[in-house]
Amino acid sequence: MTTGNPARLQAARQMIETFRRAGMPPKGATPEAARALQFSPAGWPVTRNALISQLIDRLGGVRQPMQAGTSYCGPAAFLYCLLEDRPDLYVAYATSIWTHGEYSFGKLEIDPDRGTADALKGINMARAKTPKGNHISSLDWLTMASLSIATREWFVPGGSAKADDVGKSITYPWVLKRWFAGVNTRPVHDSMGLGLGKAGLREFIQAMHYWGRHWIVLQIDSSLIEGGETSTFEQRHWVVVDPHFQPRVRDNKGTIVPLGSIGNHIKAKAIPRGGVYWDDGAIRDWQMDLRLFTWGKEGVRCRVNLLRDVPARFYGAFAFPRFR
Repeated sequence: MTTGNPARLQAARQMIETFRRAGMPPKGATPEAARALQFSPAGWPVTRNALISQLIDRLGGVRQPMQAGTSYCGPAAFLYCLLEDRPDLYVAYATSIWTHGEYSFGKLEIDPDRGTADALKGINMARAKTPKGNHISSLDWLTMASLSIATREWFVPGGSAKADDVGKSITYPWVLKRWFAGVNTRPVHDSMGLGLGKAGLREFIQAMHYWGRHWIVLQIDSSLIEGGETSTFEQRHWVVVDPHFQPRVRDNKGTIVPLGSIGNHIKAKAIPRGGVYWDDGAIRDWQMDLRLFTWGKEGVRCRVNLLRDVPARFYGAFAFPRFR
């Protein structure tokens, strides 16, 4: 669902209506002139009316941002948060990219190249050939691919965005932070660092403490959701903790408590030659109930639900204040 406050939702709907009216031909216009108003001046192969229809569905909660057939889990996570809190900015972003080929989130400029727009032609052809296939929507390609290609790091090989990009579409932790900073919010909790290693159970629980007034964005091994074995690189995946369901855990007495409230059960223990380590043995067998936004769906439950199995599948987290 889209939970932006009524004023934000109304502003977003008004933007869509203004965008629609801009495509209405004046009286006496030729058929060619009327058709031209349906085409993107920036070259995106999606008609004005098709984009409007997808935006209306998106605001109505019919479909959430979904990276189907691509590796844009990072953009999907960011755009989900943006859509929830600032649907007006989400609509402004999509319609500006379609119309002008550029948009700015504060000082963050999004200006995808023409090749990224052209790549949507191939996606459209694949969708027409296999309508039930796993194809990204025109709206999601326009918003996700534009965000990714425009903020690609200098060391990533060049070229326009393509649906089968994997390595080129990786979202690095510092890039994700730049996106949120563009909408004027910075992390109050950061256990990601450079994203080179895995974080611990203590950091996982600390992140959950911020649920409610913050967006909690996790980088996990996808086996946390699906079960199975872990992978160091191939299964890294950005997800958002569901803002509509507080993470919970069942303690050793059978009581269900907020997951973010159990940090006091992890004790600092001294190491004989100096230093400390964090002993989480008292809670490792507790069962958690963690719901996530992932792959276009809210409320996705993790198949791996014992706290002991989290550290092998958790790379770190950000907690960002909600967008205003």
